[in-house]
Amino acid sequence: MGMTPLYFIQMLRSIYPERYADHQGNCFKFYLLLKSVFPQAKGWYNHNHTLAEIDGKFCDIDGEVESIEGYLPIEEFGEDWMFEQYKEFGMEAFR
Repeated sequence: MGMTPLYFIQMLRSIYPERYADHQGNCFKFYLLLKSVFPQAKGWYNHNHTLAEIDGKFCDIDGEVESIEGYLPIEEFGEDWMFEQYKEFGMEAFR
């Protein structure tokens, strides 16, 4: 059995214990990182924060997220739209 998403997040948090600053696109970057490791990841967005759905579980840098109320799949916005929202934070490097 391979590495689980939650174990991967725990490993990252043990290496980098400081939580990322909000409103700088880091939650979207974190979703993109998870997607690069877990290609089945799908993004969810609520106009303030991005979550990753992997194998039916929702997570962010803090681990598993229980409630996704108010979140919509990123496909409804379009990934290009998401990159545009965060372009001032150097998102082009993540394409």
